[in-house]
Amino acid sequence: MLKIIDRGLGILLLIGAGAHTVGSVKLYRNNLTELWLALCVTLLIVLLGTLNLVRSQRGVDHVFARITVAATASWLGAAVALGSITGNFLDPRVIINIVVCIGLIIFGLRSALRHEVAVGSAAKPSGP
Repeated sequence: MLKIIDRGLGILLLIGAGAHTVGSVKLYRNNLTELWLALCVTLLIVLLGTLNLVRSQRGVDHVFARITVAATASWLGAAVALGSITGNFLDPRVIINIVVCIGLIIFGLRSALRHEVAVGSAAKPSGP
């Protein structure tokens, strides 16, 4: 069940990237510089969502999990910054990104720490 939630959060990022693309094209169709920058952000969201989906499949790859957690924490910072800049932390875009990022960070830390526990217990000698 937890793996389904983990993957679902990654998929939500990808859906959000699609919505971001549609909104950006509508809003910035006459301003190519702004459109280009917005589509670069979309690319970042797609990459982050994909990284989290891959992490959810890789099991105990602690290095990959740590990289994904760091990237997701950066996006969490961007979501908080958007709320701060607009002065509206109740904006659905801000809330959704914060909730999804927190969930993905928790699952990523779970993947990273699960591997460390397994490695730590394997390093202990067994015997009397």
